Amino acid sequence: MTDPVVCPHCREHLDIPAEYRGRAVRCASCQNVFATPPPQPERRSDAPPWRSDSPPRPRLDDDGYDRPRRKPNGGVWVLLLMTTLVLSGCIGLVTGFTYIVHNPDMHPYTSKEGKFRADFPGDIPPSADANGEKDGELVSATGHNTQRQERFTVKCFDLPAKYRGLPPEEAVEQLALEELKAAGGREKSRLELTMHDGFPACDVTDFEQKFAVNRQNTIVRCVLAGKRVYAVVAHGPNMQPQMWWVRKFFVSFEITDKPADGKNK
Repeated sequence: MTDPVVCPHCREHLDIPAEYRGRAVRCASCQNVFATPPPQPERRSDAPPWRSDSPPRPRLDDDGYDRPRRKPNGGVWVLLLMTTLVLSGCIGLVTGFTYIVHNPDMHPYTSKEGKFRADFPGDIPPSADANGEKDGELVSATGHNTQRQERFTVKCFDLPAKYRGLPPEEAVEQLALEELKAAGGREKSRLELTMHDGFPACDVTDFEQKFAVNRQNTIVRCVLAGKRVYAVVAHGPNMQPQMWWVRKFFVSFEITDKPADGKNK
């Protein structure tokens, strides 16, 4: 159906057939003659108004609409999560197993002479002996952690004459190196001057070497109390100072017969 034509003189809407469009016609109302516009092609009802010959655009909610999609990466996150959980479980099992297997009992011990006390790790209570030495009485106590083949020793003896003229820091350092060698240590890897019970002390270890399975490591602390020397020694395979029973052994060591004014009692 064509649109009506408006008469330019009287503004009457006239129904002009399509075959008369583009010609001069007479208005049935005012008898004015005017030229009609040429006929317009009929617009397709299914075509969008902006372009008559273009196909309809797909809607976003249309099933056939090809949306850009992200590449699936959920599997990667699942794999990372599973790996993290497995590693955490392994670490927890190893830690728990280490605590259960290597959880020695601590045996408190005080020397018969009352010179020192300490908590010895091990399944066998420490045994003590005393014998004479040319530089003074030697008092020692040794405990064994049989699960790990570890040895823990505390020795007390008079300061040898060759060290009596040296400054305390220098004397205790040389004494610590001697005790390291005597306990089976091959060479020092760390040496640190410190204090213990208010007396100059020296820590020396030989464990920071190239890794080896069941390597025998030694940790020594020497304390110079007046003219008396205390040597606290831990020796065993892969010995480390952060092991709780090793740390407990060194921390628990106490001088119970402290010299007054730097002199032996």
